[in-house]
Amino acid sequence: MSCYDAIPGGTIILLDGGHGTPLRACPHKDPAGCGIWIMGSEDPNYARPPAGWRKEKAISFVGGMGTGNGAPSHDYQTRVAAGGSDLKHPGIWLSSAFQITFESIFITSCLPALVGTDSSGNRAHGQAWDNMFDNVRLWASTSVGCGPGMFISSSSSRNFIRHSQIRGSTSEHAVAATISRHSDIVTFTATAHLPSSWKTGMVVGVEGVSDPSFDGGDFTITVSGPKTFSYSQIGPNATSSGGRAASDGNQAIVMNPHGAPGNSLSADDLVLYDGAMKVYAGTSSTRLDVMKVDQERGFGPAIWIATCSSSMVVNAQDIRTAKMGADGTLASVRSDCAKGPQDLGRRLPVQNASAVSPATHLGSDGSPRPLANPPLRIQHGISKTGLIEPTKAYAVQVGAFHNPANADHVKALMGAYGPVVIIRSDQGNRAFYRVCVGHESSPGAARELAERLHSAKLTAGTVVVRVN
Repeated sequence: MSCYDAIPGGTIILLDGGHGTPLRACPHKDPAGCGIWIMGSEDPNYARPPAGWRKEKAISFVGGMGTGNGAPSHDYQTRVAAGGSDLKHPGIWLSSAFQITFESIFITSCLPALVGTDSSGNRAHGQAWDNMFDNVRLWASTSVGCGPGMFISSSSSRNFIRHSQIRGSTSEHAVAATISRHSDIVTFTATAHLPSSWKTGMVVGVEGVSDPSFDGGDFTITVSGPKTFSYSQIGPNATSSGGRAASDGNQAIVMNPHGAPGNSLSADDLVLYDGAMKVYAGTSSTRLDVMKVDQERGFGPAIWIATCSSSMVVNAQDIRTAKMGADGTLASVRSDCAKGPQDLGRRLPVQNASAVSPATHLGSDGSPRPLANPPLRIQHGISKTGLIEPTKAYAVQVGAFHNPANADHVKALMGAYGPVVIIRSDQGNRAFYRVCVGHESSPGAARELAERLHSAKLTAGTVVVRVN
């Protein structure tokens, strides 16, 4: 960062001499574990930046010579020594910064990149935008408590990653010996000791259990023993085995706004190691546009949508999982929007999606058939063993309103009769909010549902509509 301090902006060429010796990011005056830490004017400490921090400039960090193969484009990368051995010292840390470019660099640290967290560590504040990561390798340390390779927080938007390799921590997962659910509490017993970093109150995802009803991406756990934790999940009493639990540290990329409105990311031509690209919804809009992703050595799906919102959009194309799970159920794209019986018909947020052999969409069966933009609309739950084929589905439209509050009111009355969705339709300069009930396999079944609604005096007029 001495060069950064010396120039008003522009491009910094990073050279390691081609011998593989990492180039130190920070001058010796900076604190141990420092990295490329840049803050914008909205950071709370902008007036007096903490040690190791710099104020933003229009700058590009470009590796000029490196060793070994780089990202999928096979360009070389310069090794940069940045960051420390814990999550408090990321390699790259951007707070309220924009238009920073990182190109052809290779960073290995506990947390290689943290985007959108302020210098005080508040992950709901510090949004960063319009930053580019091109031909970078971000490898999280394999130590317990480290990862992910990149964490994107707050309302960070319009950030871009391309031609890059990103790895989570291989230590941040546990394999299930047994898993059981009783009175809506799941007990997970691992085959070995849990990672020492796993504490009560943290979030894990569970995937690949023989009984898929145990799976999900957003469980807050209570650690009750060296091999055991529990979490709340509504469902019938059951016992199963197999599958894995993984923390966010195990993932390659995590998008989590931590209560902020939401964030967005565009990614193209990536290789993910030892984890997924995991997405948590914000309070309003969240968007992920991703193309051409290969996952190697993963412990879960390549794209994992852990939580959802009504305004969330995910465009995923050409997603491949090169290594299947031991049980053959490693998904290319997984959505955990459905949280209970009333949500089973919720619209999945994945659009324009395709997968390439051997993966199939929302599940894997090993068949060599590629998929071409399967229409994913309203589905009953999540498939674990193969492609969800597009099927016709019909619902009963019980009203159309200009005021969305009226639509929400009617929706609340209809929950006992099946899944309920509100579909916006624009006509001229006016928007209508259509309330549709049910997810029936034929028009006749939808008409029977309409009769039940009439008998219950919940509506005076209905229309049967196709919803996918």
